[in-house]
Amino acid sequence: MKNECITAAPTGYRATLRTPKMAAGATVGLRGRDRFPSRHTAKASRPSYSVAMLALATSCFAIVQAVSADAAEFEADVVETNGAMVRSGRLAVKGDDTRFSYQRNGLPVVEITKPADGMKLILHPIQRTYMELKRSPADLGPAATATGGDPGKTNSDSAATADKATSDKPKAGGASGEKVPCALTPGFACERIGGEEHAGIATDVWTIGKPGAPAGLKLWWDKSRGIAVREEYRDGRVIQAVKQADTTYETLRVEQWERTYLLPSGQFMRTAMLFAPSLGAPVYEQQPDGTTRRLVNIEARAPDMSLFEIPKGYRKIAVGPPPPWSAMPPTAPDAGTPGGDAGARPEAGATPDAGSNNGASAPSQSPAKSGAGNGAGGKR
Repeated sequence: MKNECITAAPTGYRATLRTPKMAAGATVGLRGRDRFPSRHTAKASRPSYSVAMLALATSCFAIVQAVSADAAEFEADVVETNGAMVRSGRLAVKGDDTRFSYQRNGLPVVEITKPADGMKLILHPIQRTYMELKRSPADLGPAATATGGDPGKTNSDSAATADKATSDKPKAGGASGEKVPCALTPGFACERIGGEEHAGIATDVWTIGKPGAPAGLKLWWDKSRGIAVREEYRDGRVIQAVKQADTTYETLRVEQWERTYLLPSGQFMRTAMLFAPSLGAPVYEQQPDGTTRRLVNIEARAPDMSLFEIPKGYRKIAVGPPPPWSAMPPTAPDAGTPGGDAGARPEAGATPDAGSNNGASAPSQSPAKSGAGNGAGGKR
């Protein structure tokens, strides 16, 4: 398997999408003008199906970004497939921190994300250099996003309140822990407006949008799993997730979920996701364009702390003015577009073009022992 971050955007949609050990998901063909936009755009960043955690230059793989903050500790290979296109990387998760190693344009890249510190490190092992992308606690957005707290909080909250929000962040616990949708989202107003039951699941209801503008997204958030079970966009699009059954994936007990994408025209399509409560993350995802992403060779163990540190001898290099941090909750389209032009949005769970010239490299949901983790990109 070639371990390469490929930036070419796949086009079109497949008529049938299948998951491991599951029947085909029913789909409806979409007319050209009704298709969801390509998942690669000029936008700089965005997360996937679970708590947003990769900021600024995002990873090639949405599955990497889909791992919840406070997920269980584990290592896994990440494989993304779309037709003949295959790309891969190695993911390590320890508490809030994640490390994702892969190859971009034939060169190893390592991304280390530390949400508690508001920091992302991008390492280039061949050059032995790194970039540091950091935000202060005051820049991390409303306190409500970190605590699930007061609905009235906005991005104008004081630094002291934001500091408290960071210290009060909910702890890990898989399906029993409490997670919130708007981590690391400066520049967006995230407001919890209440709670509702959706398909038998207790959810918090959030609105998300640009400060001073009408909310572009209404979100029903399952805080125990750290996923959105329903999203309503101002342009009439709706994305809904419903738990179907329990099954097994690589010896793990996982939940089988079905996601339905509804267009204002009345057309729809369905995809599937497998969510592992013990990991606090999806292990398999389908996208509307036919792309599948999965975790394989999962090792439920604590990665070595050294994996999340800057190796000795690495030289820090400057970073130009960065784009906004990833700013949308899991499973939602690009954070930069809530309430904007629907034609400019990637589909839910999308990741921006990792090859975008933003001065940095870039899901997980996020490959085998022979993948980036054991290649040049995975060694320090």
